[in-house]
Amino acid sequence: MFDLRYVLRNRPESLADLREPVIEAFSKFIDLLGMVQNADPLKRQRGIHVEREQPWEILFNFLIVLQQPIQQFIQWCISDRAILVEAVRMTLRKHEQIAGRDHIPYKRHEVAPDLVGSSKMELFVFDIQKEAVSIHQPLARVLAGLLTGASAHNLSLPDLLQISSTDVQSPLFLMEVSSRVLVLAAQVNAGMWKRNGYSVARQVGAYQYHYPRGMMYDKDIVMLQAMAAVLDPSVFLYSVIHKFRLDTWIASPGSDPSVRRGESSEDALRFFLNEAEEFVFLFITIFCERWVAGVGEGVKEMDSLRRELVHKLFIAPLSHSQILKEFRMSERENEIDQLLKKVATLRKGGGMSKAVFVLRAEFEDEYNPFFYHYTRTDHSMAEDAQRRRIKAAGGILSPEAASPAELPPLCGPFQGVLRLTASPVTHRLFNCVFRQAADPVSKFWSDKLLHESLYLCAVMLREEDSSRPDSLASAAIGLHGANGFLEELVTLLCSRRAEEHKPLLSWIVQNLKKYREKSTGRSSPPTSAMNVQLEAGGSAVRDKEMAAILAQDKALAERKELVRKQKEKAMAQMQSMQRKFLEKNRQQMLDLEGPEVDEPDVGPSVAVKSPTLRAVGLTVLVGRPPETREEETCILCQADSKDAAVQDKVFVQAVCVQRSCVLRQSSTECSPADVKELDTKCDYLAARADQPLGMFTSGCGHHMHADCWKRFIESKQQEHGRRYFYPLPGQSVQWTSGEFLCPLCQSFSNSVVPLLPPVCSAPSEAPQANVGFSEWREIVDLAVDLAESKNVLEGNQPHLLWDKLSELFRNFKRPSSYLPGRPSERRDMISIFSQCTYMMAFKADPDERNERVCVAEWNNCAYTITSLEMNTRRQGQSLLSTLSSRQVDYLGSLVKIGLDPALRPSLNQLGSIVRRLVNSFLLESPPFSENPSILEIDAFSMMVSLPALHPF
Repeated sequence: MFDLRYVLRNRPESLADLREPVIEAFSKFIDLLGMVQNADPLKRQRGIHVEREQPWEILFNFLIVLQQPIQQFIQWCISDRAILVEAVRMTLRKHEQIAGRDHIPYKRHEVAPDLVGSSKMELFVFDIQKEAVSIHQPLARVLAGLLTGASAHNLSLPDLLQISSTDVQSPLFLMEVSSRVLVLAAQVNAGMWKRNGYSVARQVGAYQYHYPRGMMYDKDIVMLQAMAAVLDPSVFLYSVIHKFRLDTWIASPGSDPSVRRGESSEDALRFFLNEAEEFVFLFITIFCERWVAGVGEGVKEMDSLRRELVHKLFIAPLSHSQILKEFRMSERENEIDQLLKKVATLRKGGGMSKAVFVLRAEFEDEYNPFFYHYTRTDHSMAEDAQRRRIKAAGGILSPEAASPAELPPLCGPFQGVLRLTASPVTHRLFNCVFRQAADPVSKFWSDKLLHESLYLCAVMLREEDSSRPDSLASAAIGLHGANGFLEELVTLLCSRRAEEHKPLLSWIVQNLKKYREKSTGRSSPPTSAMNVQLEAGGSAVRDKEMAAILAQDKALAERKELVRKQKEKAMAQMQSMQRKFLEKNRQQMLDLEGPEVDEPDVGPSVAVKSPTLRAVGLTVLVGRPPETREEETCILCQADSKDAAVQDKVFVQAVCVQRSCVLRQSSTECSPADVKELDTKCDYLAARADQPLGMFTSGCGHHMHADCWKRFIESKQQEHGRRYFYPLPGQSVQWTSGEFLCPLCQSFSNSVVPLLPPVCSAPSEAPQANVGFSEWREIVDLAVDLAESKNVLEGNQPHLLWDKLSELFRNFKRPSSYLPGRPSERRDMISIFSQCTYMMAFKADPDERNERVCVAEWNNCAYTITSLEMNTRRQGQSLLSTLSSRQVDYLGSLVKIGLDPALRPSLNQLGSIVRRLVNSFLLESPPFSENPSILEIDAFSMMVSLPALHPF
């Protein structure tokens, strides 16, 4: 592919001598694309969630590699008329051969006669919710790219496609696969494919918003624009409406549109509104998006890039690096820099902030609120930016300022798109939307659907030729029967539903009023007819809204009363059942309660001495009561800890281990050189009150089995290893380095902490040293006498003290047989966590035998507890009161890991650690000042390290 891109990069000015080689190469290339056609089909999951998501990145990555050669081949074909005609013919033949037109059901469909001119029309019947749909349609997209070259050679689209003006089936067949994918994307965005998991949503996201968008989503839009120019506008619109399952709503505007849609009652209305919004959005895209070379007259690639840049900068100012990251066009950096000089001004940042490019005011009018390359987040941010601009301008937007910007004219082959304004289906669509929005009691509307319809209507009024008798304006004022909607627009002007869109609505009404005056040949004064109509409409709307509010309040009161009566009835039934149960089992209840004892009446000034409590029974518990734990459930396999099949499995919790300096008392900033020196000279064992650096552990604490977590990490590493070209959720996580996102809450983590049993869960017969006070005093006196004697220093009696001490502490050298056994899997998890802490603390490679592993873990435990305690103390609360049970679990695991025998140093390492710890206690360590104070010691850190050194 790299060789092919290199060859296609240098295109000669004339291809007259290279026509046959180019056509032959293009034929081979089309055969390659045919192998990918209809690959990885998707089918909507119904009833239950998909059990396993299939990998999908491999094919997307392959098509991304092919994206540049496809675009280069299209440019070669467009540059020569003969090559273009032959390339279109070969692509059509290959597409029909693979798609199999005969296998697609082409049936007659009943239609309202006033929509398409006849009672029946032929459509390709395909239910996207029941059949398999593939996003990968490279042949149709190559064909769409070739059709943009028709205007360069003065060819019409029917001539280029070799279809007659009466042929309806061929254009419908060509737009079939593109319309399927667009409807699939609309349904996924509407939340109708949630049971298919994240893979479908991510494929649609890559299709519409990421790197493959140029050769997928954009080309599907061009294909629908081409077929809209060729087909009858009513047939084209109705075929798309049928794919969106909105044909019943268009045919009967007054009926319930959620009937016969196959969803449950609570989902039917929501899905209907979402699909209606997506259809109108697609309609806006087909009619308005002309900044594509070959579609808009005089439009070049630089114009398309400029419009993308304007809409990105409209959201918020961006730095140069952010702009290059948004466009992913490092090879076109010079072109982007030239456009930035035209559309934006550089605003230098102060201090540490970056310099950003701010959009010039004269380009703000080009903003399209329904720009088809905006994600949902971009749409919301753009709307917020528009509101801020309106507020900065005084909070009032004139109707002319609210009107849409002028669009570039369409090229000759695509001029047929303008016929959509005269289609009865378009008029019926506006009638349905505006009528439902103007009805105060209707629920089949949404603010987004109303805004989209108003914007589309305004664009069409600005674009169309009002001199035609079948224009949108003439239909709006009621000259074409029942599809007029001027009265509904006037009603909306007085309604609170359209409060935010009144400037745009006023502009539409004013233009329709001018057309009515022009068509009737008489003008009405602005204070007479229109104002009277507005006042009458306003009063009627207010009356309807008040009636609707009263009806809703009455219905709510009735429901509350019904609920109250049902509660009273249920409580009465429960009380009756309780009385019957007590009467039936009265004797058994008295036997269980036992004899009643009257308690003495004790006044506030009387002291009562309570008797000694004694445990009665065979088993007596001495010491700490057993630790009671709640039942843990794995967030991956959903198996709990009481399940016999997984009882022996170790539970782990997701945590994030990181270096921290929040306890650093010095207020001076560290230079890079200081940070580097701190990394090399930092002693985590030195118990300093001013801790310049420490290890801190935090996390969500969600539980999962250790083997489930390992399988999850392995699958994610394989999945993200296949993602090369486009960002997806978690792209900033280095999965190969041990980092991951919690499967439940998506919080950042880089290690896991095993759930360990309590340290004090030993039986009561644990070995203890039988040493009395007199024996201990004898040994201490002996040690003092020997310390004062010179013989000890001269080495005459070297073994006298050791013999006594070895006899005394012999019991402490016994094996730790009473400690609870830890399985190998638990030790592995402890090793994973300790090595992660060690690598983060010292920026070193894994080393299980290094003595600093246990030092890093002790510091991690002490630093985490100290940080949490200081934070909660600042809030005026106790340490454990603000932590959840899961956080308390991982905090307890930190303490238990520090006391784990697996981390205890060897005897040789133990002496070095004890010597350094004693030096810290004696303030002789280098980190302390020349005149040290006891306040320079962090006693808690030392208390954490000392029990861990105990040999048990």
